[in-house]
Amino acid sequence: MIAAAILVSADSRDAFAGGMSWQAALVSLCEGIIAVGSSVWLLGHFQRRLDHAGPLARALGRAAFGAYVLQAPVAVTIARLSGPLLIAPELKFLFVASAAVAVSFGFAWLLVRIPGLKRFL
Repeated sequence: MIAAAILVSADSRDAFAGGMSWQAALVSLCEGIIAVGSSVWLLGHFQRRLDHAGPLARALGRAAFGAYVLQAPVAVTIARLSGPLLIAPELKFLFVASAAVAVSFGFAWLLVRIPGLKRFL
């Protein structure tokens, strides 16, 4: 649909970039339909195909709330500790983000195994 609109208005492609034009409205409409449609399709696909959980998924699911509670202090701590590392900020972000997720889930999984805390996490 967008390709046909580009062919019809071949004289100016700037109207598709934004503003008050039917071309920009068409692009926005198509983007919205694609975003909602792909989200609904993915949800249906995962409901049909991935409806089982192994032992690791069950353990991580049980520790998910604890990881959510712990993720902010863990991420800040890891970010502060990684301050002296002389690497690009993008690589440092990837390191801190992945380490924070892993440490948060690991720590939450350990806390869930404690009988008194099991009720709250």
